[in-house]
Amino acid sequence: MKYKLVFLVALLSLFSCAQQQKNRENKLAKAEKILDKKEVIYSISVQIDMPFELYVNDIVLAKEYSKSRKIMGIDINPYLLKNGTYTVKIRLLPLEENNEMVIRPKDVATSFVKLVRYELQREPMMGRAKNYKVLEELPLPQIDTVVPILETEWEIEITELPYEIKGWSNSQDLSKMNRDELEKEVKDFYVLLRDELNSGNPEVYFDYATQRSLETISFNYTDKDKMQQSILDNNNLYKLKAKGTMYPIENYKLFIYGDGKLCKLERIDEANLGRNCLIRKNGKVKTWISSMLHKPIGSDTFEIIRK
Repeated sequence: MKYKLVFLVALLSLFSCAQQQKNRENKLAKAEKILDKKEVIYSISVQIDMPFELYVNDIVLAKEYSKSRKIMGIDINPYLLKNGTYTVKIRLLPLEENNEMVIRPKDVATSFVKLVRYELQREPMMGRAKNYKVLEELPLPQIDTVVPILETEWEIEITELPYEIKGWSNSQDLSKMNRDELEKEVKDFYVLLRDELNSGNPEVYFDYATQRSLETISFNYTDKDKMQQSILDNNNLYKLKAKGTMYPIENYKLFIYGDGKLCKLERIDEANLGRNCLIRKNGKVKTWISSMLHKPIGSDTFEIIRK
């Protein structure tokens, strides 16, 4: 019986060693998977020779009303909750010609929209992007005569996001509310935020933006400790810069986005047209503070969810 016991102990010892080795291999595989995980950013690259508005899934990405050529890349990860199919839409707006407001064929011909993808560059002094690639040209409809406005949309496929976030997927449909009541409620919330910032109490603003901060960790691949430090730094900055410098909530219009799930107040005066209504000004420098709102199902309170 003794040799059986010795054999059993040896067998158990071999099994234990094998299990430990397997555990080590699993941990190593997980570590390698984390190291190899690509921090993919999707972006819309544009060159537009007229004013325009750009949207993804009915959420505004940009409203650019200057008459000059605009060349920019607009990261769309904040508005991508998971992999899947999304709709990109652009509205090209007219310029003045011969006392008429029109879109000219030559301006459309020299403009372009592209879906691009890159990975975050973590090497110092090497820029922000690596492995930059144009995934798709999003063709603008070419015209042979002037038109008053031009709008088009495309479907894009997002396939490489390593995250899935909640965002506004479980939010109330604000478009079902009475418009006047909604506008009053939204304005009251903006006034609350504005007054707290103006009084030197930015903690209130950041409390209402908690979910946005948590999701930024995912879609911007931000280290949690660095994100916490960023919030602390911004809180201290706003104590200094926002106190006594906030614009009043005026000259605005309520916009509803995201198929009814999102809303914000945007300025309609020429100097701030299309910008968020939360504005601070230090000297000649104006800062538009993030204020895209949603209201989670079951909640009576708005939250700040994006810019």
